[in-house]
Amino acid sequence: MLFGSDGQNETHWKKLDLGDGNVEAHFRQRLLEALSLSQEQWKSYWEEMVDFRNNYSAHRALRFERPVPVFDLALEIAFFLRQLGS
Repeated sequence: MLFGSDGQNETHWKKLDLGDGNVEAHFRQRLLEALSLSQEQWKSYWEEMVDFRNNYSAHRALRFERPVPVFDLALEIAFFLRQLGS
């Protein structure tokens, strides 16, 4: 929902209806506030996770040798998403 493509994925976070009209801006603002992240920290983590997903876990690029990202923040994001759905 957060680290994949939003093109065909109906559960991508940009398609969540939070009832406030501007899903992308409001969701990101709420996420950053809930996790005490800056926009720069989020961008860096998102890039790291997407790189890992694209080159190792989803598509297995040969000779991908970067370290596995720490998933602690991804777990906190999952908890945040779960809370939105409650």
